[in-house]
Amino acid sequence: MAGSWLRLTRVRDPDPPLLPPSRYDISKPCTTLNEDLCYPETKAISTYLDQPWVRSKLGASPGLGPFQSCSDKVGTNFGLSKDSLAPTFFHLTGLLENGVRVLIYVGQLDWICNFIGNRRMVEALEWSGKDEFAEAEMRDFYVGDSETPAGQAKVHGALTFVQIAGAGHMVPLDKPAESLYVTERWLAGEPIVAKEHWKVGGQ
Repeated sequence: MAGSWLRLTRVRDPDPPLLPPSRYDISKPCTTLNEDLCYPETKAISTYLDQPWVRSKLGASPGLGPFQSCSDKVGTNFGLSKDSLAPTFFHLTGLLENGVRVLIYVGQLDWICNFIGNRRMVEALEWSGKDEFAEAEMRDFYVGDSETPAGQAKVHGALTFVQIAGAGHMVPLDKPAESLYVTERWLAGEPIVAKEHWKVGGQ
């Protein structure tokens, strides 16, 4: 996907800047992955969380050092614990079989947790509603009076899968109104796709 982005820029611009696309949003270039994960907002979050009174409220030990959005030390220790090798989709099937509602949502511009992989994962879950969910159609949903689809949703039983158009990894940051619409309706048990908008969409 990243390679396709670069090829497209070369077709459109004979002398494009060779900036890599962000792994979190393929529509945007990123040269600050190690500084702010391609999101400048993370610096403001770190500054806020490192205030002494905030650290005290959170119970963060002074010996832990400054807040980090992603810590190499934590990631390394997580890998050494072998937790990363344990499949977690069994937890999802267990929830579904016990009637616990599950919402999986993803931004369509996210590469590192992309919507294609997420959709294939939920469709492959081994649960009693697997076949019906796989056969369910992806349908466009709309927010407010907009005539442009905000994304697509697929629902069967306790499982809901939503992909949000124009959003990257940080869906609520990129599309606050759309993500609020999805989460509020899901929490209320209301359909994300209104029946008057039952148009088949998605890929």
